[in-house]
Amino acid sequence: MRNTLQILNTGETTMFAAQELARYLRLMAKTPVAFEITHAARPSASHIALGVFGDGFPSAALKGAKESADDDRIIVNVKNGAGIIAGSNQRSVLIGVYRFLHALGCRWVRPGAEGERIPRIDLARATARLDEAASFRHRVVCIEGAVSVENVVEMVDWAPKVGFSGYFMQFPDGYAFFSRWYEHAGDPVKEAEPFSRNAARAFTIRVEEEIRKRGMAYHAVGHGWTCRAIGLDISHWNPVHTPLAPGVKEMLAKVNGIRDFRWDRPMITSLCFSRADVRKRMVKVITDYSCQHPEVDFLHVWVDDGGGNKCECAACGKRTPSDWYVMMLHELDRALTAAGSKMRIVFIGYSDLLWAPKEGAAPLDPKRFSFVYANGGGSYTAPRKPVAETTPRVPPYEGNTTRRDRGPEEFLGFLRGWQRFFSGDSMLFEYYLGGGRQTFGQYSLARVIHGDTRMLGDLKLDGLISCQASRVFFPTGLPMYVMGQTLWQRTIEIDALFDDFFDAAFGGESSVCKEFIKVSAEEISKAVQFGATMAPTPAAPACLAKLDGLVLEFGKVVDRNIHVDEPCHARSWYLMKWYLRLLTRMIGLFRAMTGGSAGAVLDEWNSVKTFVCGNEDRYQSVFDVRGFTGMFDRYIVSGKFSTAPENVVEE
Repeated sequence: MRNTLQILNTGETTMFAAQELARYLRLMAKTPVAFEITHAARPSASHIALGVFGDGFPSAALKGAKESADDDRIIVNVKNGAGIIAGSNQRSVLIGVYRFLHALGCRWVRPGAEGERIPRIDLARATARLDEAASFRHRVVCIEGAVSVENVVEMVDWAPKVGFSGYFMQFPDGYAFFSRWYEHAGDPVKEAEPFSRNAARAFTIRVEEEIRKRGMAYHAVGHGWTCRAIGLDISHWNPVHTPLAPGVKEMLAKVNGIRDFRWDRPMITSLCFSRADVRKRMVKVITDYSCQHPEVDFLHVWVDDGGGNKCECAACGKRTPSDWYVMMLHELDRALTAAGSKMRIVFIGYSDLLWAPKEGAAPLDPKRFSFVYANGGGSYTAPRKPVAETTPRVPPYEGNTTRRDRGPEEFLGFLRGWQRFFSGDSMLFEYYLGGGRQTFGQYSLARVIHGDTRMLGDLKLDGLISCQASRVFFPTGLPMYVMGQTLWQRTIEIDALFDDFFDAAFGGESSVCKEFIKVSAEEISKAVQFGATMAPTPAAPACLAKLDGLVLEFGKVVDRNIHVDEPCHARSWYLMKWYLRLLTRMIGLFRAMTGGSAGAVLDEWNSVKTFVCGNEDRYQSVFDVRGFTGMFDRYIVSGKFSTAPENVVEE
């Protein structure tokens, strides 16, 4: 049987959307079927037609819908295998295809073919009516962690299937994240592979091609401008001992009377921004990059990473860091305009830049700039609570010695300060999946993500950039699935979303799996306190004993499901089996912490680390082992979670 899909424009993403629709419908069909993709000026009543709203669809079918390059809306009206899939832009057409397939029963519970739940249906009866607008404009995944290029490509492929609209490649290339995987630093099992900046650039180009194919918003760089401005082309947080050109050292921030790299790390070293020549260097490298990389949709312009490192010279002390920052952004705007670049620049409220410019600063052009608010990095143990607009507070800025309480009133106070200065396009930057602790707390974390995401509108923020490890689907992809679906439709109910996910991922005994994920996480949180340090609680012995029983009983459920016929379900149960093996060893570690010596605890941890690293190939695509082991190394070897210079990035 041969069917026809019509595309009403010649765009790359629309063609890809049609190819994806044909591919999945072939997989879903109960009988063999082929598809022909043809171009047409107007849709035919006997086929499925795909296109952007202005592509020739009857006006009655679109209900007044308008095209938009930024905001996603879809209209799907398919009855008995014929109809339309239309979107406000080409990316929306692709999302419309996935939403149509979702309505027919398809689910994507993690990246890769083994994360796809594809039902078998009679295509002649395929019917769906949808009219959906994305709840938020910015629905972006940001690269972090240790990744292979295949990991990133799979994430880019998966993201629009669950509602995401963009991808953020930090630094001018992804060397920092690719090298963590390919060099295997700190891995007791794998041997290091050579990895170069040229390889990172080639991988970045490949990722960019996948982003473009899907019409996704491409966010880029953020980190690295201060390094480039002083002649260092680096894409990492590592120490650098390269001699600087004459006169460059005087451009570094003066902290405690010294101008030098902070912890030998240029990436977390600020500059002396009161100097016009420093700002001019920054503006030049950013302008040059903008003109050379028109493929970027959102160019993030950040300064140094970390905090408490701003220049303390007399000239810099005359203004706040944000005042100097905004002055430079205005200079950048003028330079980009002179160069003929329409690049959208994203500026950031973060660390010492949380304090908005003082009154009198000239406003930034909302046609040029977007704002990202990066004041996260909390415990993520409970959803963000609403705060009365009468209670926001901001501590006075006292330079590098300033302390913050990180409470909800302060969070809102900093945000409202920036919003009084800039009322344009804005988004939140968060780190929900940035560490390794979420491995044992996916159930509660998913609820936090759902609650926080629904509040974005109340905060007057139009979306989220999730700065996170890519391989965060172990034991399940629940938090990421919830994030994507809620960013797409904020009204979706959490319990229905949980049931939908577990049924798609695990099938028949999904409710048992959901309960285990929930209860085991509760017992771990009662047994061990995670914060600046990791320590057992008085309830640990009883909770760990209960965990032993839970693992034993749930292991029987896993064993009878691990060989089910459905590939997606079988893979989910397989991953769960390895999670139980890891959890069993972690229980031993936690138990050693309740009464064992420091040496016994370290021995237990080294045993866990050897196990999890030695078996990484079994779950490489879903579990960032480096991030997981690195976190527990800091807890157990260093004694606390955040220790400079091992963990210099403020999260």
